Amino acid sequence: MSEQYVLKYIDLLIFIVFALFEGWREAAKDAHGGSNTNYPYNVHLYYLPIRVLVSIVCVSFNFLSIKSALLLLLSYALVFPFWHDGAYYVTRKALEPHNPLLMDYHWFGESSTTTAKISLSAPGRVLFFTIGLIIYAGYEFWQYLVLVDI
Repeated sequence: MSEQYVLKYIDLLIFIVFALFEGWREAAKDAHGGSNTNYPYNVHLYYLPIRVLVSIVCVSFNFLSIKSALLLLLSYALVFPFWHDGAYYVTRKALEPHNPLLMDYHWFGESSTTTAKISLSAPGRVLFFTIGLIIYAGYEFWQYLVLVDI
């Protein structure tokens, strides 16, 4: 197995852990009185640059062409909500188990009070996750077939 191939999966693992961490972090902030309604601005706008930067760093481990890098970035963007939102809902409910507003919070839960600019329903997150995996798997299969970067 080539070094580049190993790096590809390490960066995917790093990205998934980052998405989970972002969900945990936001849940802890909101559970301790830091909900977005307490801020005069939408804090999600401040989360976006770090998420984009981490995605670019993860993809850059692979030494890809621009086309390949954009495919992987698209794949990462599509799977991010599944990991992030799932971690958010599970963590938020764990931190506030007696809060009646959070009774339906679980991995496939949904929020009616989010201030995020883009918020997907649970089926939407699963659909995006599936499309992201298909893109990633298709890219990997293409790499296996031609053994070159597209």
